[in-house]
Order: sequence, then structure tokens, then C-alpha cells
Amino acid sequence: MKLLFVLGIVCLFSCAGGSNNLTSYSERPSWSPDGKQIVFNSNRDGDDEIYVIRVDGSGLRQLTNNDDDDYTPFWSPDGDFISFGSNRDGNSEIYVMKADGSEQKR
Repeated sequence: MKLLFVLGIVCLFSCAGGSNNLTSYSERPSWSPDGKQIVFNSNRDGDDEIYVIRVDGSGLRQLTNNDDDDYTPFWSPDGDFISFGSNRDGNSEIYVMKADGSEQKR
């Protein structure tokens, strides 16, 4: 995988050939405090979810998974937590989760 940053949008593409879904997007990148990972939101599963990837393009992991949109993730200063917006309760609210995606709460 290669990463390309254009105007705050993260573009992820495979160097191995494979198919790319040109209708999906990834945006709102936030670098981890240690500079080793990037958290971002993407609609690659049909709605916006939060993902994290290493800066070398490896280790892509989906951190949220629900039928509503999760967006605009930010790392905590110590890198232990990620805050993000979500409309999973019917209106936009701020959520926090551990950096591994666990313990998601308002």
C-alpha cells in the first residue's frame, strides 16, 4: 500500500495490482503523537468508519463498525485514545475510544 496526502485527504492504494474501489474515499488524517500511525475516516464499507494504518502503509485496521457515520478522528496527546464524531445515536456527538478501538463511549 502507498499513502498519498492531498489537501487533507488520505488516498490509499495498492502497489500489488488488485482492484481499487474508486467510489470510496478516505479523509481527515491525524498522525499519532509518536509519528508511527495515522487515523482517518473512510466510507470503504458503505458508511464512514474510523481506520488506523502505519505510516509505511501496512497494518490497516478498522476501529469502528456500525451502520452510522463515524468521522473526524483525533489522537489524544499521549496516543492512548482517539476521539471522533459519530451520529450513531441519531445526532452528532463526540465519542472516545482506546487507540485499539475498544471501549467506545460518549
